[in-house]
Amino acid sequence: MDSVDFVISADRLFDGENVHERHAVAVSGNRIAAVGPSADLREHGPLVELEGTLLPGFIDLHAHVHLDQTPRDVVLRHGLT
Repeated sequence: MDSVDFVISADRLFDGENVHERHAVAVSGNRIAAVGPSADLREHGPLVELEGTLLPGFIDLHAHVHLDQTPRDVVLRHGLT
């Protein structure tokens, strides 16, 4: 694993399909470097411990492009998180 800036550990992690108990996310720069059991990742960088559930970014592709004047290609390329 490349260098890790920090590790976020939580009671639960939802990966978009399943809920995992006591899992963590290792972050390097602005990217997720690894996801796995907290015990496996906690030694790879400074630890941020959270109560609750880590969730992925939710993307809202429902947009009223004519109301807010957002160009359609921008909405399709980026969505709203």
